[in-house]
Amino acid sequence: MRMRGMLFGAAAGAALAYLFDPENGRDRRARLLDRGMSTAQRASERMGDPRQGLPLPTVVVTRIRAVRSRFLPTSAMSATVDEATLVDRIRSEALGDARIPAGEINVDVADGVATLRGELSDPALIEEIVERVRVVPGVLGVENLLHTAAQQPAANKRRAIRASERAAEQTPPTGEAIE
Repeated sequence: MRMRGMLFGAAAGAALAYLFDPENGRDRRARLLDRGMSTAQRASERMGDPRQGLPLPTVVVTRIRAVRSRFLPTSAMSATVDEATLVDRIRSEALGDARIPAGEINVDVADGVATLRGELSDPALIEEIVERVRVVPGVLGVENLLHTAAQQPAANKRRAIRASERAAEQTPPTGEAIE
């Protein structure tokens, strides 16, 4: 029993030294998290929640991504990427699920902030997409302009319509002279 404890302590110490090595520890932790991520994604493809028809580990995958982004700075997970590469990364990592109609979502990135535009049928799916995009490495923020058909018009369009209405109230009718 005592020997087992000593062996466990030695193994734990060796693992900590390996993962928190000043020179290579950050890369090793990133690889370990990536491997865990791919294992969770494979499990989510194989398993499903029969009550909801959704992959059971989807929440686990999202939380692993959140932990990864919290403990590893973006620079550790990947070198600084240009906006086109970040858009591709968002499309593959966050919008790659078969349940997400990626063709109906427009993704733009400026200065690390992802802007999502489009119309979807399910408000819960919109929230899931925003959370998935938020944890993609390299994304610094998310501007959500996704909306459902019931929310007509979209959030960014409502501001424009109100501004147009205010301008129309202040503009004199055509045919009258402005003094």
